[in-house]
Amino acid sequence: MILAGVSISSGALLMLLQAIEKIQNWRLNREKLKLEVEKLRMEGEKLRLELEQKVKEREAFYILDPLVRRFEDIPLKLADIEIRLKEENKDKFAFR
Repeated sequence: MILAGVSISSGALLMLLQAIEKIQNWRLNREKLKLEVEKLRMEGEKLRLELEQKVKEREAFYILDPLVRRFEDIPLKLADIEIRLKEENKDKFAFR
């Protein structure tokens, strides 16, 4: 009987300690989440700038602008898209 009471009270104590720890870390976890979101935004911006640079280098604006407009006109929203350049010749590139 005493052992059962001890095991129940130790379990309750453990749950209480875990709750206290979560409450103490709440601000840190919220700040961490904000920083992670900002990091993802910065990485997305960096990727966009890299794409624009590659488009400039390959003089492919005539392809990119209509492609972006076509994607914007699609009623479905894309969650993820990847565009790779496939080398056919030294001077020619094609989207696949």
